[in-house]
Amino acid sequence: MYKHIINEERHLINYLFYFEKKSISQIAQNLKRNKSTISRELKINSDEFGFYDAHKAHQKSKIRSYHKYASSFYKYQEFTKIFVSKYDKNFHGIEATYQFIKKNYPNIKIPSFRQIFNWFKSNRWELKKSDKPRKYYKKGRKRKKGIFSKFENKFVFPIWTRPKYIDLRKEYGHWEADLIIGKRENGFENLVSLTERKTRENYYQKIKSKNPMKVN
Repeated sequence: MYKHIINEERHLINYLFYFEKKSISQIAQNLKRNKSTISRELKINSDEFGFYDAHKAHQKSKIRSYHKYASSFYKYQEFTKIFVSKYDKNFHGIEATYQFIKKNYPNIKIPSFRQIFNWFKSNRWELKKSDKPRKYYKKGRKRKKGIFSKFENKFVFPIWTRPKYIDLRKEYGHWEADLIIGKRENGFENLVSLTERKTRENYYQKIKSKNPMKVN
């Protein structure tokens, strides 16, 4: 996978090219980069006289990157406005917010899910890297608020992330699931229960395994 040249590498290119008089092939070998990557870096980030300066090259790269994202942000202004107002990293994460907008605002222009993550990583969007929820739980460390597990490549939210209005039990359609473990001598059969919070309506289903794929 191609990785962009970073600032430290630009200073090395600058030094090797002008002070040690290394060829592009030698610089590429030294940096463990493809020859075409070094050639492209020298071509697009040199000044109007063809001189390559690491500091100026880095600034040119940042400006180019900013404009690339700026045009993308402008295209999805309405989506961004709704996303920022709805998103909460502790209670309504990235995927939940994305799906909410897709369902409730079918007429606005919506980016891809991957693009949203790229926006977070860029640190140039309305929301920054620090606004992303934690994706997993690290063993041996104190658990913090955030998403800490995944199932079938989807985030699994702890129960405390449930919106507070659900606790009022005024709206139908919010279910709680529980797994009742059977005794060993009975063949490991377990019972899955589903309870609707408002009506207290219950459904039960026998299953032979605690495996999440079976429960799901």
